[in-house]
Amino acid sequence: MTLYTVVWHPAARELLAEIWLHAHDRADVSRAADSIDRSLKHDPAEQGQHEYDRVYRILYAPLEVFYEVIPEDRIVKVAHIRRFDWPSTSGNGNGKH
Repeated sequence: MTLYTVVWHPAARELLAEIWLHAHDRADVSRAADSIDRSLKHDPAEQGQHEYDRVYRILYAPLEVFYEVIPEDRIVKVAHIRRFDWPSTSGNGNGKH
């Protein structure tokens, strides 16, 4: 299996840092970001939900990431990230959703 290279757009990396700085659950944010990086290295088109063209979305609580898959170059470009908190009544923990 060929691995993909995951590249974060500078603005997405800055948003991640801002989310982390303001988070009360920094360990969860760090864990989610690491999980996103690891997941997107392996068959990224199958890891998330297809949005349009080459753009996909993946959720790892408490983060949601939008990324572009460039299969001919084996590159994943993380374009945008935001905090996504599941409703407390859902019972969802950390992990892929």
